[in-house]
Amino acid sequence: MQSNTANVTNMQMQDSSSKIIFDEPVLCAQFLRDYSNIPMLKNVQPEDIEDVSERFVHLFSEERNADTVKRVRLENQVPFFMVSLIEHKTYVDYNVGMQILRYMVYIWEDYEKEMDKLHEKDKTVKTKKQKDFRYPVILPIVYYEGKREWTAPREFKERIWLQEEFAQYIPNFAYELIQLKDYSNETLLAHKDEISLIMMFNKLQDLEDIDEIKRIEPQDIEAIVSKTPEYLLEIVVRVIRAFLFKMNLPMEEAEDVVGKIKERRMGYLFENMEKLDIQLERRLRKEAEEVLAQAQEEFKIKTEIMERKKEELDREKEELGREKEEIGREKEEIGREKEEIGREKEEIGREKEEIGREKEEIGREKEEIGREKEEIDREKEEIDQEKEELDRKAEDLEQKHHQFVVHICKMVGMAKNDACNHLTEELQMAADEAEKIVNAYWDEQ
Repeated sequence: MQSNTANVTNMQMQDSSSKIIFDEPVLCAQFLRDYSNIPMLKNVQPEDIEDVSERFVHLFSEERNADTVKRVRLENQVPFFMVSLIEHKTYVDYNVGMQILRYMVYIWEDYEKEMDKLHEKDKTVKTKKQKDFRYPVILPIVYYEGKREWTAPREFKERIWLQEEFAQYIPNFAYELIQLKDYSNETLLAHKDEISLIMMFNKLQDLEDIDEIKRIEPQDIEAIVSKTPEYLLEIVVRVIRAFLFKMNLPMEEAEDVVGKIKERRMGYLFENMEKLDIQLERRLRKEAEEVLAQAQEEFKIKTEIMERKKEELDREKEELGREKEEIGREKEEIGREKEEIGREKEEIGREKEEIGREKEEIGREKEEIGREKEEIDREKEEIDQEKEELDRKAEDLEQKHHQFVVHICKMVGMAKNDACNHLTEELQMAADEAEKIVNAYWDEQ
């Protein structure tokens, strides 16, 4: 029961020892001054840092409950935020960029609301609807304690397809990576502050790390601890306690070491490093045995799975064999159908050739008909021309006939006049003769 409690405490302390760096304003200020590499933060003080993580607690999943959001007051009064993501796992979180983007968006939205409220009291405060409104700078920091190299992309755009082709349409940012394994103990202790001491203990994970810390002079650490305020010393003690639990040092011995550290006797910790070596070796051996047992169990499970898969594959092979036979029969049927189609194609080819010859014959006949039509057209034109000539002749004849009729009529009229005149003359002569006869008669009487 005591062992289980120690294990639970161990996990809790491991999480809290990482998170404490950013929770405590003094340690957070030391961290920013020592490791951010941003000139504007080289003079940041604890009173300049405000923890606003509670506003974004809905974003913290169970595995992200160590993340923090800080508001930092800079000398020029420009609003500035810091998002710290703590990765104390041994593997790399490749989606950390998306998590940072979520934090950024929520921070900016929260900042909009804050400015809207301030604007109600002070109209000089700019809001998002005004041209001069600006969003605050956000510094994303990933604090990574793993032994493996961090291989996740540092820029957000690298997680997006066609990033170069659509670069101007893609949101992009880089985050500050603090990879604990990159800092030697000498580099950390050179800062001579509590944050570096805590980071040095947080990076202890294997025998090699233990060997390195054993080479440190205890007085170098005691020089830091001797000036540490009580509340910060308590934080250092919590971190070292988590380290001792991680080494599986019995609780009684761990508390004895912790008690000496509270008295600022750091040398006592180094005096017990041999015990830590043994405990760490035991822990590593136990972990190796557990890993081996787990691997054997996984191998057994995988073997059973492989056996079942093999049986399934055998059944599938039989099914495939039957399907192949069926496919073979279908292929033979398709072959016969193809032969039939070939024959039909040949027949169609012959019919097409015959049709082609018929088309050629029709073409020749059409050409002959065309020539005959042209001949007929020429004959028709000649007939039309002859008809026009006959029509002109008929008109001429008609005119001549009319003239002839008119001439005849004139001749007849003249003849009639001549005959009448002649007859009149003869009648006159007869009358004259009769009168002479009458007169003679009467004379005789």
